[in-house]
Amino acid sequence: MSAVLKVVRARLAAHTDALAGADRAMRAGDAEGVHDARVACRHLRADLATFRTVLDRARTEPVRDELAWLVRALSAARDAHVVHARLAHLADHELAVHVVGPVRDRLDLSYAAALAGAEEDVQSTLASERYAAVVAALESWRSDPPWAPGAKAVTAADLEPELRRHWSRLVHRADLVAGAEDRDRALHDVRKAAKRLRYAAEAGDELWGDEARELARTAKGLTQALGDHQDTVVTRLALETLAADARADGDSDFTFGRLHAREQARALEADQEFVRRWRRARRHHG
Repeated sequence: MSAVLKVVRARLAAHTDALAGADRAMRAGDAEGVHDARVACRHLRADLATFRTVLDRARTEPVRDELAWLVRALSAARDAHVVHARLAHLADHELAVHVVGPVRDRLDLSYAAALAGAEEDVQSTLASERYAAVVAALESWRSDPPWAPGAKAVTAADLEPELRRHWSRLVHRADLVAGAEDRDRALHDVRKAAKRLRYAAEAGDELWGDEARELARTAKGLTQALGDHQDTVVTRLALETLAADARADGDSDFTFGRLHAREQARALEADQEFVRRWRRARRHHG
């Protein structure tokens, strides 16, 4: 087996193992299992795209589509847990003099139904035939990898343009940010492109060496800054809803406004950090 095929086979097996571990955690009610499952799915999707030259796309593309479905199916559960945890942290670290009204009670009650519903959705997804089918397909590749005709002849150099393609997509998305009407959405699009680059570069570490490692480090830094920014987008929307609900019930929305301002400041910091990191990336990678 060629070096390329060994790397691809090992990566697919490793991320299938990660998904299996996340499956056990989710069935046990561990919220982190949802995060781990989504990460495993994204890695698998990235590998199937990055190494598509050596893969039988008639077999892999349907699975790649189903992995995207699984990420979406688990998103509500992940969002509910992340937002509740972040809002609880904000509320618990607000000065007592600035906490007006039943802030924490309202927060917990507002998310109780969402968290319960999210857990039901997770278990329903795990029990579905659709989920079982995608897992079965992944497991079958251990003994019957989905190689394309001629895959054995493909070299690492043949695949390297995929890495530059991911970089070019990131550059294009980042160039659109300055003139975007919705900067939050534009930054989120950059984050998705940076994630794809990161996963592709990590996948090619053994094949492409230093260039892949440097791109992976760059992309990781960008996704961290943009991930912080996206978290504030979600929490700010949640705080706006909580403030509106408080007003409708005759309670003060003062505290939710303060927390929103803190998240707005955090968003600006994350935005500025992205800009700094992106300037360094362009100087280094072109």
